[in-house]
Parts: sequence; structure tokens; C-alpha cells
Amino acid sequence: MKKNTSLVISILLIAACLRGPVTGIGPLITTLQADLGLSAAAAGMLTTLPLLTFAAISFATSPISRKIGAGRTMLISLIVLLAGLVIRSFAGTVGLFAGTVIMSVGIGVNNVLLPAVIKAKFPEHIGILTGVYTTLLAGFASLSTGTSIPLALIFGWRIALAVWIVLVVFALIFWIPDVNLKFDDKENSSISADGAGRNRSVLRSPVSWWITLFMGFQSMVFYFTVAWFATILQGYGYTPAASGLYNMLMMLCGLPGSFIMSVVTSKTRHQSLWGAILGILYLIGSVTLMFAYHPAGLVATIVTNGFGSGASLSFTMVLINMRTKNPQEAASLSALAQGVGYVLAAISPVLIGRIFDSAGSWTIPIVVAAAFSAVTAVCGWLSGTKKA
Repeated sequence: MKKNTSLVISILLIAACLRGPVTGIGPLITTLQADLGLSAAAAGMLTTLPLLTFAAISFATSPISRKIGAGRTMLISLIVLLAGLVIRSFAGTVGLFAGTVIMSVGIGVNNVLLPAVIKAKFPEHIGILTGVYTTLLAGFASLSTGTSIPLALIFGWRIALAVWIVLVVFALIFWIPDVNLKFDDKENSSISADGAGRNRSVLRSPVSWWITLFMGFQSMVFYFTVAWFATILQGYGYTPAASGLYNMLMMLCGLPGSFIMSVVTSKTRHQSLWGAILGILYLIGSVTLMFAYHPAGLVATIVTNGFGSGASLSFTMVLINMRTKNPQEAASLSALAQGVGYVLAAISPVLIGRIFDSAGSWTIPIVVAAAFSAVTAVCGWLSGTKKA
């Protein structure tokens, strides 16, 4: 891995750009509504559009990368991400929405290809690198959530959202030497030239679908929590400031989960137990959320949901590499799992919100989230026991 130090740095810099631009906008919704006169529905689209875009672009990424190479595809996606960030902050109300979509295209491409690049170039270090990059995802997501309001108070919301431009520029500078990166070079000569065949192999594999369903249901639980956790706490009597702080603490609990689970998963022969445990952690987090008005329930929810969210993403990314034979298959499975996963992720907050509107309390919505958690545990178990 030492000979590819620059590539490792590039991967980590790209990973650092993939969550902050998305999570930073949530705390600023009220500010954007007041400044731009957005309705609640329009403001809500700013958090839904990235998920829908991730899903859509996931399915197109793998065939594009086969035609022009993974390195060039990721370079173009970084440029798209940079353009989206500029447009989102400095092109008015229309630009806010258009830039969000453009930015999300750039992020979505890298979401899909990073696991495949790691498999192609670092097959002996999948666990450690996956752990580090997913930890960066969680870390910068939390950092963005915690700093967007202070930055907006000092510099305005446009600068608070545009600050990620600096990090993307650094990622571009480091990635440019790697634009010729391909999955079918001499280091990976065993890879078949039949891209369509690899896609069919992934689609016909039962384990591919269990991993995809695991990704989907764990995303439903995670984005339900992201969207409604602070609101639920405020319903229990916590102040908005305290609710935001607890939300950030929950995301920080994902950091050790991201790293630990990727290493543990890659070092064990059978992963079924870990997959089931992750679903059970989410289940505990959902149940204790009903009692989060009490300090013990709040702590239990923060720890289990936080750790589980970081660990679940790492578990998925490691399994994508462990259950595929080559980087092209890894890219195809990554596209499938993330495409389906982000569709379900986009549905979850809206579905839960509508259930709350009908029920008039959070009990039934939380029970639904607990059911999603139980399905996650089953899919995690089957993802670990089946072979591709």
C-alpha cells in the first residue's frame, strides 16, 4: 500500500467530500425558508433531492465507468460536484435546487465507484481502507451538521454551504494523476472483458439481493432517524438547541462503528452474526426512542442508533467487496445496492411523516421503524451466510 500512498490520500479526500455537502443543509432549512421565502414542501425537497439523485445516478455509473474508465469517471464527477456547490450557493433560488441535483450527481458517482477502486487497487487492505473511508463519511457528516449554523451566523448561509468547495478542490488536485485508473489493467488481469456478463452475474446472485435489501432497510431506519430524531425529542420537551446537539452526538457515535465493523467483517469468515447484530442494534435504538424523554432512554438511543448506522454502512461496503469476484462486479453490486437503498431512504422520512400525521403520535411510526430494523437483521444474517 505504501507505493500507492498518493492514491490512498486521493480516496480519503474524495470520501471526505461525500457527506458534508448533503448533511449541512438540514440545519439551515429554517434560515433558507426565511431568506428565500420557501414553503415547507419546497424546503423539504432540498433534503430529498440528493437521495433520489443518488439512486438514479447509481444505476448509470457502472456502464459509464466501463466505457471511459473509473479514473476519468470520478474526475468528471468531482468537477460536477464542484460546479454543483458553486451553483447551489451563488445562483439564486433556482440555483439552490439545480445545484443540489448537480452536486448530488457528483457525489453519487463516487459513492458507487469508491468500493470498486479499493477492491481493484488494494485487495489485501479492503477492511482497513473501507473502515477509514466510511469513518470519514460519518465524521464529516457530523462536522457539517454541527458547524453549518455557526458558519451561517458568521458568514451567511451561502458561504456555509460553499465551504466544501475548498475540500473538493484538494480532492481534484490529488486525483488528477489517477485519471487513467481502470479496473482491467495488468494488476487485475483476471477480470473478464464482458461487462454485461458481470452485471447478469450480480443480478442472478441471491447474496446480491440480500446485501441490497440490507442496504435498503438500514437506510430506511437511518434516514428516518436523521429526519425526525430532533423533532421527536422536541416533542418530549427538549429544546431545539439540545435536540440538535443530541443529533450530532448520535452521528459521532457512528465513527467507531464505521471503523470497527469494517475490520471485524473483513477478518471473519462468516459475517451472518454481525449482520444480525446490526439490525438488532437498530431495533434496540427504535424501542428505546419511545422512552427517550428519560435520560437512560436517550443515551441508549444515541449509542445504539449512532453506532449501528456507522457500522451498517461499513458492513455493506465490505460485503460488496467480499461477495464479488472482481472490481467490475463490485461496481455493479455497489450500484444495485445503493440505487435501491437510496430509493428506500428517500421514501422513509415521508412515509413516517405521513404515518405520524394520521396517528397523531410517534408511537406507531417508531413501531414501523422497529419493523424495518427487524427486517434489516434478517437481511444481514442472510447476507453473511450466502455465497455469491
